[in-house]
Amino acid sequence: MRPYLVRFVILNLLFCSLAAGHDATQAGNKKPRGLGDYQPRTLNEIAALKPAVDDLRDKQGRLVVTKDILPSMVQVTYTGSTRLIPQMKKESIRQWARLYAGSMEHYTEPYQREMLFMENGVRYWLAVGKNSELLKGQHKKGKQLNLYLIRLGAAVVGDKYDWTLLVEDFRETGTSRPAAEITYREMRFGKRPLVNLTFDVVLRNDGRASRWYLLPSNLGPGRAPLGQKGGVDALEVFAPRGQGQVIIGRFLGTGGFHALLLPPGAEVRLRRFPISYWGEPPASLAIEVVVASRLTIGGETAESWFGDNPMSSVAADISEDAESAMRIQKSRRTPDNKEVEPTIEVEQRLQLQVSLERTR
Repeated sequence: MRPYLVRFVILNLLFCSLAAGHDATQAGNKKPRGLGDYQPRTLNEIAALKPAVDDLRDKQGRLVVTKDILPSMVQVTYTGSTRLIPQMKKESIRQWARLYAGSMEHYTEPYQREMLFMENGVRYWLAVGKNSELLKGQHKKGKQLNLYLIRLGAAVVGDKYDWTLLVEDFRETGTSRPAAEITYREMRFGKRPLVNLTFDVVLRNDGRASRWYLLPSNLGPGRAPLGQKGGVDALEVFAPRGQGQVIIGRFLGTGGFHALLLPPGAEVRLRRFPISYWGEPPASLAIEVVVASRLTIGGETAESWFGDNPMSSVAADISEDAESAMRIQKSRRTPDNKEVEPTIEVEQRLQLQVSLERTR
């Protein structure tokens, strides 16, 4: 028998011994993962991780498998280069699937090759399923991609861990996707001159860092651009239901606005998003969307105003009213009820022209 085959037979026996009495259900939920389950990370960050103390190892300390698969979204550059998966990575996949997946063939059969991707000039070989579009040569070298992947285990070399990462899905990035799309839904007249408008909104962050997306809460003749006039004295936080998580902050005051924090690669869809219009609505309405790298309120970070982490999911589709009163999570006011100034580090100011013709 060849030496490397002997080694892997021994590894298998060692893992079988270690796994005796081990509860494979610890691997957790077997339901299909949605894009919102993958958290933004970098390959450099994942590569630097150490195994948990309770992760299973072979007795020789050459291989480790983990129950924490760490679903991650990473942004990489496509190279098109492929190769067969090295034997230690194949064994990592096999042992993890045997312990945690329930069906070994679901992972061992499709994942036979890996592809080379670049992140900030560093090379990473990642396992790709045989039916993936990535292997069909339809992408140009140098194309920016969002990869959705999990980690299974690692080969151990000294104090270094060569993690086995499986690409489960991907999306193209680029400037072709607009950062915001807004479609008119409905108009309801309040006490004149107030008109309540609702819209369907799509927000996308194709950048490499999280960004604040700001939308107006009030429109009408003479209204200043977002952040350039007035202040805020209160915040209401909403978490409408749907697929994925969306956190919406409505800052109140003479300079009020809506705010959402989106992770890299995010696409968030909102239904029946409210904007008030003061005056006679025109046939076409200019709606400003601001993309900001940083937002502070009265010298305090917007994140601290929310209290809990305000980051929305990478992928979310909200099926109910974006600011349903039933979904308000919390609120906060300034200590003296006086307005404070918002400071917005603007990356983009988008002007979207939205037709209201159905109302006329």
